Amino acid sequence: MSFIKQQVIEDYVNLALNNINSLESKNSCYFCFRTIRKEEIECTDPEGETALCPNCDMDCLIPGDIEIKVLRAIHNKVFKVKKDSK
Repeated sequence: MSFIKQQVIEDYVNLALNNINSLESKNSCYFCFRTIRKEEIECTDPEGETALCPNCDMDCLIPGDIEIKVLRAIHNKVFKVKKDSK
């Protein structure tokens, strides 16, 4: 997780908010790590401004096809996942 700076993580998280007009042909969810095509997205928040992931129903969709290691770093930071000490 140290390869990605805190500010970059915050910037990615902000891209997932009020994103309905900035969605791309492929979008990435930092909760379930899936790549979602724009045409798959049907649900939004109650205000209609933030797209919800059709796989997990979370408001964690970032416009674009983001690398899995970046999505995992964002997920771990946002959801405070601790590395296993094994």
